[in-house]
Amino acid sequence: MSLVGTIMRTVFTIQTFNKSLADLIQSARAGGQSIDSHLQGKPDNAHNRQQMRHVIGIERWGQRRIQTILGDPSIQDEYDSYQ
Repeated sequence: MSLVGTIMRTVFTIQTFNKSLADLIQSARAGGQSIDSHLQGKPDNAHNRQQMRHVIGIERWGQRRIQTILGDPSIQDEYDSYQ
């Protein structure tokens, strides 16, 4: 296992330790609501769209890393392809 995989598995384990699936779902929903409230009133312009593409790309890349931790085949890629 790679160093990055070991670190990610450790972080994921610590963040989810003693939490039920319902707790994790609620936490994800709360995070989404926090992002939604932060975005309210922000102008729809090229800069803000680029920032959101960046955040979404990293989030999707991170989800792929979690899938790898859970047993899917490892893919060596960068977050750019997830935007």
